[in-house]
Amino acid sequence: MFIVTDQRFIQIVQKGLFHRSVADIRLSQIQSVNYAVAGIEETLLGFGTIKMQTYVGDLKISHIHKPAKLQKKLLYILREKGVQLVDYPANQQPNNLYHEED
Repeated sequence: MFIVTDQRFIQIVQKGLFHRSVADIRLSQIQSVNYAVAGIEETLLGFGTIKMQTYVGDLKISHIHKPAKLQKKLLYILREKGVQLVDYPANQQPNNLYHEED
């Protein structure tokens, strides 16, 4: 689950009964928001992954329905809040942006 407020992005991941991780990031720390749809199954079902690069680490949100639409909403919110995003040319995306939680 994730929550976007006017100042923060919060991701809460519950794995099992006794394992919860929380990422709490100021919107101003977000550098870029990208998405990926990999494979025929994700393409046909309309699911993908949102990938965010931040100044404090990288964040990956998997199993998102319509990731392009969500990316567009997140970018709109960030621009409305005056956050300056890093623009990468399509063929020069950083390779090791994303961190998967255990």
